[in-house]
Amino acid sequence: MSDLIDLAGVTKVYRTQFVETHALRGVDVKIGRGEYVSIAGVSGSGKSTLLYILGLLSAPSSGQYLFDGQNMAELSIDERARIRNRKIGFVFQNYNLIDELTVLENVRLPFKYRSDGKQVPHDYIDNCIARLGLAHRASHYPRELSGGQQQRVAIARALATNPLMLLLDEPTGSLDSQTRDELLNLLDEILSPTMTIINVTHDETCATRSRRSLHMTDGQLAG
Repeated sequence: MSDLIDLAGVTKVYRTQFVETHALRGVDVKIGRGEYVSIAGVSGSGKSTLLYILGLLSAPSSGQYLFDGQNMAELSIDERARIRNRKIGFVFQNYNLIDELTVLENVRLPFKYRSDGKQVPHDYIDNCIARLGLAHRASHYPRELSGGQQQRVAIARALATNPLMLLLDEPTGSLDSQTRDELLNLLDEILSPTMTIINVTHDETCATRSRRSLHMTDGQLAG
């Protein structure tokens, strides 16, 4: 199994006029293609900071991040945005669905930001929605869905671009136990040797369902 992610000595420091906060303190980790990894830790441990760096939504203060063999520090803002759009699927804790768009339109949204102008076949998007059990909800709006259904829409949107990496930020944080179990079963179903899943969570039940568990404490990673 080749590495998709290689972090070496990654730090993240937030500075204000009076305070310097070290969110990450020299993180070293390699994650292979097709791995299903959880990163657990209490609030404030640095796990969300790490997730945002992995998803190219933030940059390290120091250290090296190799993704798919490329050094992310050597790329322009536009190049990182292109990788984020085409190779990384992100499922946010609050789903980040657009209220004015239907399920179908939300899932199609990532393709609107592509510069190549390539049109995505309607049946492809329909299949993405059906795969998540939402075919009967395609014309509905987020406000008409349950929390679990909104979560599935967010996952369908993240999977639509066929990413190399799927990142989930506290995916079970606002779900009841039954919906949480349904989500974890769904993650088992979408496992693929070509897609890496990284799940950041404080939920130990969620963490133990992954194939490899890492733990974040005070900005340092172990496991």
